Amino acid sequence: MKKQIESYRDRRPSMMQLELESRLKKSFEDTKPQQTAAPSPATVHIDSSDKTDRDDFTLFDRFPDDPFDYVALSRQGLKKREHDAKVVGIIGAGASGLVAAYELLRAGHFPVIFEASDRIGGRLFTFRGFDDPCIYAEMGSMRVPPVHKTLMHYLDIFNINTRPFPNPNQNKTCYFVNGKKEFGSPDHQVDWVHRLYRKWDNTIKPFIDTMRAVWHDEKKRTATWQDLVERYREVSFRMFLIDQGWTLPEIEAFYTVGFGVGGYGSLFQISLIEILRINVCGWDTGQREIIG
Repeated sequence: MKKQIESYRDRRPSMMQLELESRLKKSFEDTKPQQTAAPSPATVHIDSSDKTDRDDFTLFDRFPDDPFDYVALSRQGLKKREHDAKVVGIIGAGASGLVAAYELLRAGHFPVIFEASDRIGGRLFTFRGFDDPCIYAEMGSMRVPPVHKTLMHYLDIFNINTRPFPNPNQNKTCYFVNGKKEFGSPDHQVDWVHRLYRKWDNTIKPFIDTMRAVWHDEKKRTATWQDLVERYREVSFRMFLIDQGWTLPEIEAFYTVGFGVGGYGSLFQISLIEILRINVCGWDTGQREIIG
């Protein structure tokens, strides 16, 4: 294992390696004599409205199947370890690994991040190697809805700005299907795309209306959502479209263009419940992208 770790370290760019090692060494030297300084009161403050009898986790009152408020947990911070700090290994320097390291540092531990590649960020990876400097491609996660409150919380902590991410058809969009290239826009949509989106809207609307009718009554909302879960728990997205009377050509076209944020073909085999959650809660609207 030691040889494997050393070989990975040797393959990393030297400046990145030195930066990480110097920071790690400084962290040990700065914190050995005394305990880690506590976060500012503004960081650890939790409003009384956040308090529950479940270890300071808070039930979201607006989103089904999402029971924990990790933002409240982050504001409180992990329990401080004054005399028994640990060295904690973290596999991967993606967003989750970096946040885990940040929270462990706040609690007085010594996180060590192991990353096999030559970059940090994980699925957050913007490629800019095009001839035109204005063109870039997102190779992993390219957008996030504001409902992802935990990520938004950490973006705010580190002053990382976002801007609206234009879903397909919110601006000029190119469709290249079966060797044919067509362009659509909010003012002039491609005919077959327009028909497909209208069919999807008519298919999903009864479910949205059902949940919207009970949205502001927590008990009814929970019970109604659970009824949908029980009814469709064994139904895939593709099976649902077939049951709704979609033809094979329509399903194949929808595989490519999807709805809202784009193609959903790769999700045809997942549970319909996830698709309902996205649409009922409007999670594919108001998407944001990280700047820079």
